Amino acid sequence: MSRVLLLNAEPELVEKALAEHHVNNVFVALDETVVNRHMAKRLGLGRYALVGADADKSKYDLVLPAPAPKKTKSKKALDKEVEAVADESTEEVQS
Repeated sequence: MSRVLLLNAEPELVEKALAEHHVNNVFVALDETVVNRHMAKRLGLGRYALVGADADKSKYDLVLPAPAPKKTKSKKALDKEVEAVADESTEEVQS
């Protein structure tokens, strides 16, 4: 029994999660509002499926959709930033 956290409530994603996991183990990272409760009920989710938009992802075995990997800046972009900061600090010192 793995706990699944859905980062959004797209119907296709919810259907996929419910097909693979029990309804009591599927949670959605949305705040509990009247509209969201009605949507969860309409999608076939359990009463306690809404866990809040800032849910702790480490408490769940599976997070769908998987968070996108953080983009790292290329070396050229970093060099340009360093150059710009160095130019700004040089100008401040000279004036």
